[in-house]
Parts: sequence; C-alpha cells; structure tokens
Amino acid sequence: MGLISLSNHLALLRDCYPVKTLTTTPIDDLKPDGNALSKLCFYSAGRPKKLPKVAAAVLERAEREARTSSGIKARAGLAVTVDIARGLVSECRSELHCFAELALQVAELALGRRELGQRDPALEARGASLFHAVSVLTSGPSVGLDQGLVKQYLRCLSILSSMAQLGKDNNASRLIALSALDGAVTSELLYSAATDYGTQIRLIVPALFYNCVGLPVPELRLKFDIAEADGQTSNLGAVPTRKSAPILTPLAPPTPSDLATKAIQSLRTTVRLSQAVQLSEKLTATGEWLDKYEKGALWANEDLVQWIGSSGVAATAVQYRAGVVSWWVDQVSEIDASAAGAKSLTLVAVLSSILRGPTSLVGLGIGTVLAQLSALLVRRIPLGDSDPLRPRLLEAISGLASHVYYFDQLNDVVADLIETIRAVRSGSGPVASFSEEERNRTLQVLVSALRGVIIEAKEGSAAVETAVPMNKASSKGTVKAVPHVNGNGNVNGDGSPDPSHRPPLPESDGTVRGNGVLLGSGQGIRGKKESSDSRESAALDAMGRPVMRIEEAGRRNRISPDVFQASLFLLTDANPEARLEYQQALLLYVTDELDVAITDGGDGAGPRDTGKDSSKFFDELHATAYELATSFISAPAATSASVTLLRTPPRERTKSTSRQSRSRKSSATSVRRSSSPPPPAPVASAADYASLHQILAVLQTRRSSLAVLAAVPMLLALERDVNEHVEANFSPEGSAVRVQACRELVAAALGAIGSAWSISEIERIAQNAVSNLSPSVLPSPPIVPSSSFAAESCKLPPPFEAGAIVEPLAASHKLQAASGLDRMTLAGSLGVPWSPDSCRARSQAPVQLYTSSLANGARSFTNLSAFRVSSGTSRAPSIRTPSLADLQTSLGGRPNTAGSVHTSGTPSIASTIGTVATTETTRRRTARVNAGNVLASLGSGGSRTSGSRLTSKLTTARFVTA
Repeated sequence: MGLISLSNHLALLRDCYPVKTLTTTPIDDLKPDGNALSKLCFYSAGRPKKLPKVAAAVLERAEREARTSSGIKARAGLAVTVDIARGLVSECRSELHCFAELALQVAELALGRRELGQRDPALEARGASLFHAVSVLTSGPSVGLDQGLVKQYLRCLSILSSMAQLGKDNNASRLIALSALDGAVTSELLYSAATDYGTQIRLIVPALFYNCVGLPVPELRLKFDIAEADGQTSNLGAVPTRKSAPILTPLAPPTPSDLATKAIQSLRTTVRLSQAVQLSEKLTATGEWLDKYEKGALWANEDLVQWIGSSGVAATAVQYRAGVVSWWVDQVSEIDASAAGAKSLTLVAVLSSILRGPTSLVGLGIGTVLAQLSALLVRRIPLGDSDPLRPRLLEAISGLASHVYYFDQLNDVVADLIETIRAVRSGSGPVASFSEEERNRTLQVLVSALRGVIIEAKEGSAAVETAVPMNKASSKGTVKAVPHVNGNGNVNGDGSPDPSHRPPLPESDGTVRGNGVLLGSGQGIRGKKESSDSRESAALDAMGRPVMRIEEAGRRNRISPDVFQASLFLLTDANPEARLEYQQALLLYVTDELDVAITDGGDGAGPRDTGKDSSKFFDELHATAYELATSFISAPAATSASVTLLRTPPRERTKSTSRQSRSRKSSATSVRRSSSPPPPAPVASAADYASLHQILAVLQTRRSSLAVLAAVPMLLALERDVNEHVEANFSPEGSAVRVQACRELVAAALGAIGSAWSISEIERIAQNAVSNLSPSVLPSPPIVPSSSFAAESCKLPPPFEAGAIVEPLAASHKLQAASGLDRMTLAGSLGVPWSPDSCRARSQAPVQLYTSSLANGARSFTNLSAFRVSSGTSRAPSIRTPSLADLQTSLGGRPNTAGSVHTSGTPSIASTIGTVATTETTRRRTARVNAGNVLASLGSGGSRTSGSRLTSKLTTARFVTA
C-alpha cells in the first residue's frame, strides 16, 4: 500500500510539531520546532500566493484542536499552532494583509478556550501574543479595504476588553488582556483614517479605566508621572522595524497596582498618539463609561475624575490640549438650572483643576470659556445662595488668570466681565425676567468673579506661554521638560520657574525693564542658542507630527487703568453687597495690579511718571469716591451728581485676528445719562467709608504724582463741602458721624501722601487731624455690609487744616521731579477749584491742560492764569470758543497739537492693522454730525463774519483730514 503524499506546505507544517515531547513538556515551555518553523516561514515568504493556503491549514488545525474540550495533547497542540501562526505573522509581515483575518481567527480560538470550564491563562497568553503581533505589524490602509478583517479584529478586541474587566480572582487573565491591548493602542489600525476609531476606543477605554478604579488617586498620580518620565509612546515606524514581544503567563498573581501600571501606560499612549477629533471621541467614550459604571456612581468620586481629566490633558500633545479642554467646557455648559447633582459638581471641579493646574493650555479660547461659564453662573442665580455649584464656577472663572497665553489676556477677561456686569445692570439678556433681588444677587456674584480674577492674577504666573517646535538636537527622540529660564538667568532643572525671582511686568508703554535689555511689547528674550537651534529641522513624534514645547514669550500686560475704569460705576451702586464686593476688588487692583509706571528720568531729576492711562483713572476714581462720601449731603449739587449711579461707561475694544500680537487701543470713557430722572444716590454706610479709607490711602503708597494731582484737589473739595454742610445744615442725629468719617478719609489720604513722598509737614498735619478725630468712627476689619460705625458721638468734629497743605506739597522736590512740574505750576494744579463734573470734563477735554516742553518729558501748564490756590467755593469750568483743532478732531482728523503729551506718535502696523478697517466707516458717518454740532455752538454766539470764517476753516479742515 503506497504512502499518501502531502503538499509541501502541509508537510512543513507537520514537521513544526514536536511529536515526542508534545505531551510531556509543560505548556509554558512548549514551542514549535525551530528549524521546521524557519523552513515554513521561508517557504511562505518566497511564495506569497501560498500564504492564504498555509494560514488556512493552520486555522484548520487550530479549530480541530480547539473542539476537543479537554486533553493534554489537544491543549498542547493548540498552543504550538498559535505559536506557528505568530511566527508566520512576524516573518511574512510584508504580506500580512493576505492572511491577517485567518491569524486573528486562530487568536480568537486560543482566547476563548476553557479547560474544564476554567480559564486557561497559558493559552490566553499565546492568543494575546498573536493578537499583539497582528495589531502592531498590520498597516491601516490594508485593513480599510478588508471588511472581514475589520470585523474579526473588533471581535478579538471585544474579547480582550471583557477579559480586562474580569473580577479580582482572574487578575492573571486581566494582565494578559491589558498587555494585548497595549498592542492595540500602539497599532496603526487604531489611528488610521481608514478604520473606525470611535468603535475601537469604546472597547479600549472601559478596559483601561476599569483597572484604575481600585487604587488611591495619589498612587495613580505617581504612576502617571512615572509613565510621563519614561516618555515611550509606541514602536511605530516602518513595518520592517516594528517589534512584537511575546506575552508571558504571570508567574505570580498580579496585584491591582500591576494592573493599574499597565493600564496607565496604555492610556497615556492612546492620548499621546490621537489626533484632535480622535481625542474628542476618546473623551466621549470616557464620559459614557463614567455614566454606565455602577449607574454613574463614579461621578461622586471627584478626585478620581479630576485625575482622569488632568492626566488626559497632560498627556495630550501641546497642539491638541485646547480641544481637550473645550470638551470639558462643553460638558459644563450643558448643565441646566436645576439642582446640582454629583456629575455637575464634579464636571465643574475637573474644569477648574485643569485651568488652574500646572499644564499649559496654549491656544485655549479664553473668551469663549469665560462666556460659557458666566452664562451658566447667571443662569443658576434663581437657585439662591445655597447653590453648591456657584463657588466652583467662580473658582473656574478665576482659573482663567492662572496661565497667560497672550499679552492682553487679563485685560480681555476683565473687560468681558465688566461688559457682562453692565448688561446685568441694564436688565438685558437672560436677567430680563429676573426679579430685583435676583438681579442684585447676579451683580454681586459677577463682581465676586472679577475680584477672583484679580486675586489669581497676583498669585499666578505672569509669563506669557507659547508653543514652539522642538528641534531634533534638543529632543533626542524623547520629549523632555524644557528648562525654565527666568529674567535673571535662573534655571530650574525640572523646567519650573524659580519662585524666588519674578521678573517685572511690562509697564504702560509695553516695555520690560530689569532684565538687562529693553524689549517692546510682545517681544521675548531670545538667546544665541535658540537662534542657532531654530535653523535645525523640527523633531517629529511617532505619528510624524512636530513635537511642541512650551516657551516663555515675555511678561503679560498689567490690567490697564483704561479697562478697569469702566467698572468704577460700581463704587456707587445701590446694592450694598455688590458695592462692598467691588470695593474689595478695587483695593486689590490698586494694591497689586495698577501700573503707576514710575521710572528714572535719566537726567538726574529722579523718578518720573510715564503712565498714559492712569490720569483718567485717578480722576474718575476720586470723582466717584467723592460722590459716595458726600451722598449724605442733601444739597441739589450733590443730588445731581448722583447720576453716576446710571453711568455705564462703554469701552470699545478692537481685537486683531491674532491674539499673540495685538495692541490695545485706548478708548475714551463717556458718561451715559438716562433720559428719566436718576434715582437718589445710596447713602454711604460705615463699610463704604472704611473701604474708601483703605483705597485712597493705599493708592498714595504707590508713589504716583498723577495720583497726588488727582487726590489733593478732591480732598480739599471734600473738606470744604463738609464744612459748608456743617455750617448750613448740621443734623447731629444723621450727619455728625459721616462728617467725621469724611474728615478721617482726608486725614488718611494726606498722611499716606506725606509718608510716601517724605513730606514731614503733611505728615504732621495728618497726625494732628487723626488725634483731633479720635476715637475713629470707622469700623475695624473685617468689613461686612452690616458693619456699623464704631462710635456714634454727636460731637461736632473739629475742622481740618486744609489751607496749609498745598505749599508743602508744591515745595517737595521729589514730587516736582516725578510730575515734571515746577513749584508754582504744581501749586496751581494742586489748588485748582474742583468738582466731580469739572474733573471729568477736564479728563475728557480734546485739548489737554499741559503740554510737553522738554525732550525728557517735563511738563508745564500752558494757561496758568486759569488756576489759583483757592479753598473757596468751586466755580463751573469755563467754556472756550471751539477752534480749528476741534473741527479737525470732529472730522476724524488729528489736531495740530505738536508737543502734546497725549498726542501719540506714528502708530505701528501691529496697532493699526486691526483697527483701521473697523473704525473708518464709523468715523465717516459721525464726521458731519460732529462738525454740525461745533458749527451750531459757534453760530449761537458769533456774527455772520465769524460764521463765514468758520465755513472757510471747515473747508480747510476737510481738505486736511481727507
């Protein structure tokens, strides 16, 4: 009887099985015959058309062995068969698309086999190794063309996901499944555009997070930091260079810590290699898993979800982090106005921790995030003060000041909050249906948000963070922390800034001093090393994307006085809670954020003020403080001043398309009055006077001559009007305590001026006044809206020595040097008759009161005859005849005021490119109206001759401005 001849591939396959030792060798040590397997692989690789037949024969052998439910021989044979399939996958990887589906079917047989109803970790490890090899060595485009392969791959992925979520009695199988999933998350099959990322990630994410649930959050953070330090993401690259190590059966039962370590490594790899859209799908899968796991019970584990959010952002590539944060913002914005549950509280807490965390979020849309958080904050106001979500939302809003991503970021945040406050105060938008109590509460909450931003601006970093490509020379294949170089050259090895040094913020003109160089606004410090590195090619990650690193681009701009001035109307708001909250915010701003721009004059004259926007802010602040302090006086002049309660100064902001290179254009602050009679001003409370006492005194400690020039005339007017009120209409029951409070304000402010500028005579006068006013009627800190006066004495407070303060101040050489004024001019400006209306009119006048007469910036008044030292009743400001300069201004041109301090030089391209297009149309529309108003004011008191001359000037002005 003749022998049956076998095909070559079947004979080679038969020789791979060690028949003699198949039943005696432990399965963990059992392997195919090495020589025979090499021959089979060589045969198959040289004949690609034979590969499907070889793979089909391997699958047929595996199915026959898997059908045998028990038996040593069948179990050992299946183990060898799986190893043969894995050898073929590894050696014939270039033609893997021809038999990948068959190989995965073999892996499924090994993963699903049971030995007497029990799981078989040894065979599961062989099947997982085969799956790992197929996933790593297969290319994405080939899979997209084979739907059968896609279905089989997802079937194996589902089996491994279920294995990874087994109970604690099957930790060996869980670790094997996690090791196989490590191949899935480093596979081109997951990230290729030809495959379904969403379906795969919804199988992978639950398996990975499930193995992190049981560990304490601090241990999870530590393991993630270790994975970040390791820096390995994948072995992707050219297919011939890829490697797939075999997965071994655990010798000892794995611990939960072992499982979490493997899961965290895979999670980090998934996030690191995903694109922007894929990251959104991954986060959606995470949210769905949190909703399903024990019916959403994990949302109550706030620390765990915070770790999930913060670690996900930290592992994301720099260029995609903003999109990840936007997903969390979208989840927060979907919270409704109902009672807050565990999910809502945790979502806001996660967003707050991300915004305030150490990870830089370059590219984040700060304005969009602020708008959504503010809208949610206002929407939940009807729930009352007991809403547990409110403090978390306030913390998240303040977190927008933790990191700075462009120079005017904080200016934009503060300006947007002020605009929202104005909208609430006017009753427009969502608050239109609110009651008066709800509207007042909304105002108070938004002011609290403004205060939180100022606090965070002080505590956070002032460095502007930007993303730049990392060069190959510095990356060396791994993304490392970039050393943080401070302005003085201090470097921390971990890449963090040296807390002992904080370079100065830019001054009002956009320059940074103190670093050995003078930089323009928006410029950073660039060394020789960076210049040379920038010429090298950028480093790429495993997916071919440029590796980005965070770099300091300079120091942020301080919150501009022009921006914060738009909020001063809150100082006289009718709501005492909102008023006190704003007073505390104003005190913080004046103490820590206000830039008084004091520099050395350079000519031996000492320090000199260079601020451009501070003067108007100081004028408006003192005018508003005066109105609040004198609100108890019932004179008609004081009542008319209460229109400030309806004032909502608009602020126009022009934004360029690039937030990295913008220049803020100062806009005039106008007073908008209501057509209806204004409500009465709120009578200042004890808390108001105590707050004003702190604000006015702290302001003078900043040593700004502009603040002195704005404060002294107001203080003299305040003392004068209080004395007149005492003489004309003194009512011990209601006014004595407030009269003394006003005098204490004057004494405190003057004492601060004398101390700041070392003027002993002023200090003596202030000390005498404080002694005469003892005991103080102002409440002691902490100040609350319900604070009452400390003393209710009806004794008439003694008058203040107001007439003796101008001369010592004018004689101060330090004050003269800082202001650039001589003694006589300084005395005239300090003693000028003052009222809130004249102060605002002077600060908004188109022609300035003083001009620059010296190249170094010294100033002198051009019309000294209009000023005289006086302590009598103030007079209304004089009305001068409009000039040709006014006509040019009204027509949109620039008046010929050469040498004026407030006349800007030639604007830069960066400052005009975003504003010309938006303002030119409005300028043309209003030119004729403004010119007509000027003509009307001239024609009302002039002759025909003057009118004809004006027409000639108007024609000339139009020609000039054209």
